[in-house]
Amino acid sequence: MQHTFFILAAWLSLPLAATAGEPQDRAPLAPEVLRELETKWKAAVKVDSDDPDFPVVELSFSNCHAPEVTDDVLARLKVFPRLRKLTINSEAVSDEGLRRLRELPELRTLTLIRVPVTADGAGTLKGLSRLQKLTLFRVEISRTALKELREALPRTTVDWRER
Repeated sequence: MQHTFFILAAWLSLPLAATAGEPQDRAPLAPEVLRELETKWKAAVKVDSDDPDFPVVELSFSNCHAPEVTDDVLARLKVFPRLRKLTINSEAVSDEGLRRLRELPELRTLTLIRVPVTADGAGTLKGLSRLQKLTLFRVEISRTALKELREALPRTTVDWRER
């Protein structure tokens, strides 16, 4: 009886489980943001089905609605801290949107298509030291900035295709 009481007391003291594999403080927003990403921006979403919480691990904004993806949309991605792969195809993303990527601690693969990358934006990308792969497609960036980016991210494969 005493053992059962202890287990029940311990169980009741646990915080409620987070939704969609997200920390509890972000959990209420995660389903709302996910619905918005899937319906308004037609984002391709992948969850980790091996995890009982089904966290969002991949997002791709590379369809016909992608040009509407802005810094505000990227700011909302922080509710998916286990996001590992992100594709953005939008000229409406600025340096501020790129800075928001620092809020994604598990991000390992980033593909930017037609995203304007300024010197400040390149500086932000240099700070994403956990990236394993960075692909820049149709992104205007100087060869010097590209070289500096590769030097700043020695463990990251940096691919750049102008056209």
